Amino acid sequence: MLQILNSKERNQAFFKFLIFFLITVILIVWAIFFDYKMPVRENSMLQDKLTSQRQQEYNQQVFVQRMQETIQLLDSLDKPGTNQAQVSNQLSAKLSDLGELQGSSNTLNGKMNKVIVDRLADLHQTKQSNSKKSITLTELESQLRTCKAELEKAQDRIDRLDPLR
Repeated sequence: MLQILNSKERNQAFFKFLIFFLITVILIVWAIFFDYKMPVRENSMLQDKLTSQRQQEYNQQVFVQRMQETIQLLDSLDKPGTNQAQVSNQLSAKLSDLGELQGSSNTLNGKMNKVIVDRLADLHQTKQSNSKKSITLTELESQLRTCKAELEKAQDRIDRLDPLR
């Protein structure tokens, strides 16, 4: 048999080729793997964000609906002939519902909702104090009318008793 003179160099060259070929194939397979695997991870992350965003949007819609109901109740406090105590109790219940719906206070919607709830509660307290003041004012006006009528009666009596006047 014939011996190949450079078999050692040929074997080394073959093994080098084989190693570089395997490294290249592994790199290509690795790149293809990440090309398919990364979008799946990114897609699931984006789906989670979308679900969270939709939930926040739904919660905000519910909050706005309850807020409008609360504003209608606040407006009905000014109307004559309404039962102030009943409307005030309903308002307190609506404000507590809004407080529960306001969400976490570290999000933009949560901060905004907290400010809205606080302002509505302040407005409710102001309207209650104004209604108490208007009741007091009407009582004072009626007392003033009574005092004026009594003063007129007293003046008439004085005029009748004092002929010099």
